[in-house]
Amino acid sequence: MNLNQKPLRAVRPAARFAVDAAALEARYHELQREVHPDRFAAAPDPERRASMQLATRVNEAYQILKVAFAAGRLYSAIARRGIRSSRRTPRCRLSS
Repeated sequence: MNLNQKPLRAVRPAARFAVDAAALEARYHELQREVHPDRFAAAPDPERRASMQLATRVNEAYQILKVAFAAGRLYSAIARRGIRSSRRTPRCRLSS
């Protein structure tokens, strides 16, 4: 590895990142229908608690995957196009 090489070039990321966002969202809604606490409103207390815990886990997993997929898309876009950094510092003009 060349120490002067840009970090993304050093790891040589894949140029494509494909995720079926609609399938992810559909599965999320499917799981929520199964475990949502409203379905267990009349259930015994342990079942209501378990439902709340499962619904929370489904929500957390969905949020994590959405962020990870968004990061992956960004990472892939950067790898394909590259980001050109400017070494110039913008100059500010102060009015007197």
